[in-house]
Amino acid sequence: MSGKLLRWIEAFLSERRQRVVLGGVESDWEKVTSGVPQGSVIGPLLFVVYINDLPNSIELPSKLYADDSKVMCELRKGKEWEDAQRLQRDIDRIGNWCDTWLMRLNVGKCKVMHLGKKNPRTMYYMRDAATGTVSALEKTDLERDLGVMVSSDLKYRAQVSLAVSKANSVFGMLRRTFVSRDAAIWKKLYTTYVRPHLEFAVPVWCPYLKGDIGKLEGVQRRATKVAHAMKNKSYEQRLQLLDLTTLEKRRVRGDLIQVYKVVNEVEQVSWLNEPHLGHERAGQSSKFILENVKDCRAREMFFINRALKEWNSLPDWVKQAPSVGEFKGALDLYGCYSSSPSRDEFCEE
Repeated sequence: MSGKLLRWIEAFLSERRQRVVLGGVESDWEKVTSGVPQGSVIGPLLFVVYINDLPNSIELPSKLYADDSKVMCELRKGKEWEDAQRLQRDIDRIGNWCDTWLMRLNVGKCKVMHLGKKNPRTMYYMRDAATGTVSALEKTDLERDLGVMVSSDLKYRAQVSLAVSKANSVFGMLRRTFVSRDAAIWKKLYTTYVRPHLEFAVPVWCPYLKGDIGKLEGVQRRATKVAHAMKNKSYEQRLQLLDLTTLEKRRVRGDLIQVYKVVNEVEQVSWLNEPHLGHERAGQSSKFILENVKDCRAREMFFINRALKEWNSLPDWVKQAPSVGEFKGALDLYGCYSSSPSRDEFCEE
């Protein structure tokens, strides 16, 4: 970065001052000698540029999103201590990187999550640059990561409870606010204000336990009963009259759309372990090879296995749609048949 761009950014960051105003009382002005202005458009971008080389200074895989950073380490059987030491060395390297580039970590917010029943739950340490002391990192079993509650057992009960709580809160507010019980109005209200809370980032935490699936579906069951015209009708009848589908079917549809985008490079995903295609058979397109997972329901229902199993079952004429919009149409049409339609039938339609 050089020339006018560098000088423009320098002018944007230099000679800044700030003060605090509280109840009409003003503090003295203080110079801001580091950081980026909060609330600015280019501020987050400059911060990301500044820390973007952090993964280059460590050995293990890492993920960065704004100021959230995660380092992941797999403890191999028989080499648990060796791998734990690798993670500790990377934690030390992160501390050294922060010292070099005048960054300061809040050690109190840095935590370690141990996954797996046989995990030795090793203690890890980090040096606090402010005090010079070395502290043990706090162990945690539940953390919020980019709006999703992640637990050490990889079950999403907490996330399901959070989503249901938010959706019910909005649903209750709408019932108190709107007097009308017209079906068309309540379908619009539900799909606009309530359902998004039940589906936020759902490809990541897609529920696979029967109880969690029932809790999410229960919100839609109650929402479809509000309209007077829906009284004394079964859930299936209400969905048909409102032209809705179950949330479970919507999650499957969303998974398939995401796979289509990845396969056709509409979106780029940085896989830790990229899915692989098998060899083509005569008259058939190649299919993705699923992981052979034993004794780990959470891993078995992870996106790769869950979505690619459904993808492999789709006929070629659906998977080979030329655009995302046409794929959605072909997918919906395929779902309307009791038996798989041919490509010719779809083209005629």
